[in-house]
Amino acid sequence: MESARGCLFSCTYCSNCYLNKVKARNNIKIIRKKSMSRVIEEIKALSTYADQIRISDDNFFFRDLEEIKFFVNKFNKIRNIQLVLDTDFRSHDYLSKMKEISKIKNLIVGTGIQSGSSRLRSEVFNRHIATNKILYLFNKTLKMCRESKNNIELSYSFILGHPKEKLSDILKNLNFILKLRKGVGLSLNMYTNILQTDKTKKCSKHFYDTKSENFKKYSFYYFLHYLLNHLIYHRIDYFLPKQFNDSIFFKILNFRIFSGIYGFFVDMIYKSNQRALNKFVFDSLELNNSKG
Repeated sequence: MESARGCLFSCTYCSNCYLNKVKARNNIKIIRKKSMSRVIEEIKALSTYADQIRISDDNFFFRDLEEIKFFVNKFNKIRNIQLVLDTDFRSHDYLSKMKEISKIKNLIVGTGIQSGSSRLRSEVFNRHIATNKILYLFNKTLKMCRESKNNIELSYSFILGHPKEKLSDILKNLNFILKLRKGVGLSLNMYTNILQTDKTKKCSKHFYDTKSENFKKYSFYYFLHYLLNHLIYHRIDYFLPKQFNDSIFFKILNFRIFSGIYGFFVDMIYKSNQRALNKFVFDSLELNNSKG
């Protein structure tokens, strides 16, 4: 469900970088948000049919602290419902608001980091936040969630395969993920253009495709991201190095003749995830029909 529409930021891979310009030209508010009272009433109504609610709101942590406190207090009175919150952590008082949100049991908080490379984040994605600041917020958030003892899960998403991505960016991303492997979930997404984003005209031919030239160029490294994610998820990452380097061994594994093999596995992961998503949607509809 939506608790608001619009976004304060204009990340180049997102349609909001175009929509914000349209809104500015037509004197339309960038953010249109529902009151927390209305959000709670909608959750109550939906809880009759679902046992999990997902709120997608890039600006949730930009609300006033009192609004957050009101939401947490009211939400905790709703029985048998899990909250998944997809949002952004770039609010200046994010930690104080995250502390309030961590009072919700079985909470899942997802947010986008998009790349462990500061160059890619700032110069390409238009996300201006230092790597050290991200790691600082991550460690504080992780500690906060563990101390709450409310069984909170954290999930961070990354974008792979941008046409302007260099090998140095990919290695920085891999090493950044190694620093995050402390019981968090990772969502890895291959770059896909959205019409009317800032980068579309320059990169219009680069869509997610494991047979594309862009994927073939660094196919092993992209495959390594997914392998790393699975090892971390299943907690069998004890033998992983502290840092990945551009070794001769990696260069051999990245030969283009192997790109079809890596592409096959990445496609298989995507199809598996899509089947899981379709099953979730189907089960939710079946649950709704049985309750209706």
